[in-house]
Amino acid sequence: GSRLRSLGYLRRVFDALNVLSAGKTRFPMSTLPETIIARAKFQAAVSQEDVEAAVRLLAEVVPEWCSIKPAAFSSAVLFHIDRRANVNDVRRKVAGLATAGAAAGEGGRRATLAAL
Repeated sequence: GSRLRSLGYLRRVFDALNVLSAGKTRFPMSTLPETIIARAKFQAAVSQEDVEAAVRLLAEVVPEWCSIKPAAFSSAVLFHIDRRANVNDVRRKVAGLATAGAAAGEGGRRATLAAL
């Protein structure tokens, strides 16, 4: 379902976030999907909800690189990127997950999602 669709967006969302993180490492979740859509070259129209789901999935599968946390002094929720993480390792992990998601047929879909 939507988790498998999020896997399809992981690489592009990761690449957009990696470029954005050259300037800063914290982004408000309220505007991040819109920012990513403006930067990333998606093959087809993509919703802010789908991009947000992919961002949340990234935080789940590569916690060494990114996280989602409440802001210290406001009600905002922030997406954080940890620049200490090895970006090449993270990129390989994301690419592997995206490829596994794309290759998952009806039989392999449950196994792929369970592995996440």
